[in-house]
Amino acid sequence: MARDGRVIWRKAYGVADLQRQLPATPGTLFRIASMSKAITAVAMLRAVDAGLIALDADIRQYVPAFPAKSAVVTVRRLLTGTGGVRGYVGTEPLRNEHFPSIAASLSIFRDDSLVYRPGSSYLETPYGFTLLSLALEAVTHTSYETYVSQEVLRPANMTATRIDVAALTVPNRARPYTRDSLGNVRDADPIDVSYKVAAAGWLSTATDIARLGVALIDGTLLSTASYDALRAPVRLTDGTQLPLGMGIGLGTVDGRLPGTERTLWAAGIIQGGTSALLMDPDDRLAVALLLNVNGEVGPESLAFLSQVGAVAGSVAAHFRGVKGPRTPAEPAPDGHTLPPGARTIGSRSAYVQ
Repeated sequence: MARDGRVIWRKAYGVADLQRQLPATPGTLFRIASMSKAITAVAMLRAVDAGLIALDADIRQYVPAFPAKSAVVTVRRLLTGTGGVRGYVGTEPLRNEHFPSIAASLSIFRDDSLVYRPGSSYLETPYGFTLLSLALEAVTHTSYETYVSQEVLRPANMTATRIDVAALTVPNRARPYTRDSLGNVRDADPIDVSYKVAAAGWLSTATDIARLGVALIDGTLLSTASYDALRAPVRLTDGTQLPLGMGIGLGTVDGRLPGTERTLWAAGIIQGGTSALLMDPDDRLAVALLLNVNGEVGPESLAFLSQVGAVAGSVAAHFRGVKGPRTPAEPAPDGHTLPPGARTIGSRSAYVQ
């Protein structure tokens, strides 16, 4: 949990590895899933602020390897999930094939038709963010990872956050698990996120994610114009307004999550990971929860994410209106209990940091 640029409370629960009985710590790295989209969106808007990218430009201006489609697909549409690019097909979420570069992963969907006219609908898809990351590489003449590290992680003081590379032995990376509706836990299906790095490929700690939250709402990362663009509700061509911004959710996301009308959310589900970041701009507060477990794919997984969001909401509600840090300085000392009003989730396989 962070406020005004400072971590004010942190704690790890449970174990990072059941087999070896390794405890989770504040330094444990978790898969942050679609929360990665918020990181990519901020990186894109940093490039917009620098004059490198135009939100309403055709994505092909930056990624000519993406063939012309039946309609123009703009950067803004991709950032809001309304670009018409297809989502997962079949078992693609379980892909365990390594791609040597983001450009190589373009082969998965580059030749597929748009599934709807851009702006007419919304679809959760990792592939629009693949195009966005390729655009970043084109205009910055560096890798996506390097640019994000320089332009997002460093100014937000996110010192532990890194790309999840399946083939590497990564110190402090939690072992990933999946839990069914009866509470049974198994190892998560093995995956390689190299085909969706910009959408779901980052590892982080809850401390780093809380820092991201406060850096967003206190103006450290974005200009006022770009911050407003990030949190502007998506409006479809038929006039329908959605509780979504660029890689983030808005308010209570149509009652699915706690908060106020000004609350911002970044969240995600992936094999072996569930993540939630609540940002309260009025109280300058960010609450991050990361777990190394997900529910079985489908309704169970979404229900589990809602439980995580509820915990974040109860923690934020306790601290809302409390002025100043609860600890004198970083690093915040480990507590022994959750703040009053919060609760743990499920069995020992639910690890909240």
